Amino acid sequence: MPVLLPRVRRVFLLVAIVVAVCAAVGGGLWANVSGRRPAPASSSRFSQLPATFHGPDGVESRATIMENARPGTTAWVIVGKPPSMIAGYADQITASSGQIVRLYVSTDAASFRVEAYRMGYYQGTGARLVWTSPPVPGRVQPACPTSAATHMVSCDNWSALLTVCETTCNLTM
Repeated sequence: MPVLLPRVRRVFLLVAIVVAVCAAVGGGLWANVSGRRPAPASSSRFSQLPATFHGPDGVESRATIMENARPGTTAWVIVGKPPSMIAGYADQITASSGQIVRLYVSTDAASFRVEAYRMGYYQGTGARLVWTSPPVPGRVQPACPTSAATHMVSCDNWSALLTVCETTCNLTM
């Protein structure tokens, strides 16, 4: 059964995929280069402006300023050590609307979940949680081979454990 992402307003959604283990217990894009805090989303000053405008630091986007004024979280920062071994990667670093992203995970935990964060200012927290997967059964993947010629490690022998897509797709976990 595919996992569906909520609809997004932009064509491209930059997410950081953070894999969190649920075994025992069950930077960013700034509004402008100066690092100024964006105006609150409810500011009538910005709601009256065009989509883009010339600000003190060059062209600014009303949508970016208002998005970055939304509440965020610091939960995306990984601290400590998970209770089990876990490693993973995504086959895409950005995804456009409707694009499929496959997640490759190896863990000795019975299950894990994936959290997707949109990176941004978000009142100084650095990210906003946009999606959380249901629990996914864990699996230890085979060792990643090293190329003798280049000494490059590649985990292309792993199987995708989770497929994420924004619209209906015929892929399974």
